[in-house]
Amino acid sequence: HEGLLRIAEAALVPPSPEGVEGDINKFAIGAWRYTQEQPDLVGGGASNQVGAYLLTSYQLYHDAASGQGIAGFLTGGIAEGSTVQTDWDIEAGLVATGWVPHRPASEIGIGVALAHNSDEYKASTSPSDTVETSYELYYRDTVYNGITVQPDVQYVVNPGTDPTIDNATLIGLRVDFNL
Repeated sequence: HEGLLRIAEAALVPPSPEGVEGDINKFAIGAWRYTQEQPDLVGGGASNQVGAYLLTSYQLYHDAASGQGIAGFLTGGIAEGSTVQTDWDIEAGLVATGWVPHRPASEIGIGVALAHNSDEYKASTSPSDTVETSYELYYRDTVYNGITVQPDVQYVVNPGTDPTIDNATLIGLRVDFNL
């Protein structure tokens, strides 16, 4: 009853540098569309939610002897704004691997994300600011065979773009079990 979310993506994934696991180098472009029309935020009509995105990640530095590396990522998307809160967003960051002594599988990552409100959302919601900005710092490491932990801290400026809400600090812990 709610329709389908259709996504199409084309990607270029060249081989990763020697000694690097996974497809770290990637460039992709995609588009999405909901099949069910959604109510417009203003004007009383309805239309399909549609959007497009670009994403890339790239190994900026890798030393095969030490296992140290630095990778960067950049993603961005746009959406037709008459039915959605966010009409564009962008995220960027860096991930460093193998820099903690005696912890070759460790990762340290930093990132920033911006989410921009559509004009239609701002017209339909009061009060509403324009942009929410999030900053993130995390550490990820394997603590035992198959068990990975990832403490994380985020600082969100203008949460939900609601000017009545104070900036927020979020602290989290993710634990993965791979049996």
